[in-house]
Amino acid sequence: IGAKPQVKGNLVQVSSPVTVLSAEALEGAYQFAADIRTVRPGYKPDQTLKIIFNYESMDRYHMVALLKDGRLVLSKRTGEWNVQELASVKHVRGKVTDWQALAVHVDQGHLQVYVEGQLVITHRDPEALLLGRCGFESPRNMPQAEIRNVSIS
Repeated sequence: IGAKPQVKGNLVQVSSPVTVLSAEALEGAYQFAADIRTVRPGYKPDQTLKIIFNYESMDRYHMVALLKDGRLVLSKRTGEWNVQELASVKHVRGKVTDWQALAVHVDQGHLQVYVEGQLVITHRDPEALLLGRCGFESPRNMPQAEIRNVSIS
C-alpha cells in the first residue's frame, strides 16, 4: 500500500509513506523479526518506521516502534484515530537512526518484544487481535528508512 520500496539484495529502502504486508495472514504462535532503522525520521517523535503485526485492516493492528525520544513502544490501533499504547520502555541501546534487531513473538494475546535478542516488553492483551498479516509501516513526513534480515517463524 503506497509507494513501492526499493530492493537492493537483502536491503529494502523506504522513502515515502508505505505499508508493506506479508502475503498471508498468520494466526496462532509466530515470531516476526527484522533489522530496521529510520535513516531520516520525521519531525514528530513517532514519525519512525514501525513493525506491524496482527494486521486485520488499516484500522486494526498491533505495532512496535522505536521513537525519536528513545522509547520502544508497543501499541494497538483500533480505529482511524484510536491508537492505544499498551507498553513502553526506555530504550538504552543506540538511536532510531542505528540498526536495531527487533522481534515480536505473538501467541494469542501474549505479546513479547525483543531487541538484539533480549526480551524488553511482555504484555497480555485481553482484547487481542488474533489473526492478521505482518509487515512494516512508514508514516507521512518520514523521509527514509531501511529494513533487512526479515523472518517469520
